[in-house]
Amino acid sequence: RFLAGAALLLAPAIAVWLGGILGAVTMPIPSSLHAYPTSVAARFFGSALVLYAAAFAFQYVTGRRATRVAVWFLVAWAALELTSQGLGFRSISYEIWRAFTSWPGPFRLMTARWMLIDV
Repeated sequence: RFLAGAALLLAPAIAVWLGGILGAVTMPIPSSLHAYPTSVAARFFGSALVLYAAAFAFQYVTGRRATRVAVWFLVAWAALELTSQGLGFRSISYEIWRAFTSWPGPFRLMTARWMLIDV
């Protein structure tokens, strides 16, 4: 099941790649700049695969209770965030976000530089 869903991610990744090539070819780019459509498409595919794997793992672990577990998690997160903000503490959500999206976090690719045209 996982591989079938992951294979479906190839279609939008190829579309991003073709769109990047089309954009790089049709736009006049100065000689000092370089286009990286393959790199952008590879990053897109990698990030989509990481998010799909996280969602697949969540569904696999929780089974039929996935909706209830997700709602419980969101309610607990909102209560924790409101409590910490009410008591004057720093945002817990920000710290968790930073832990997951900075090196060596699993979602580091989501906050990386995504440039089609770069020096």
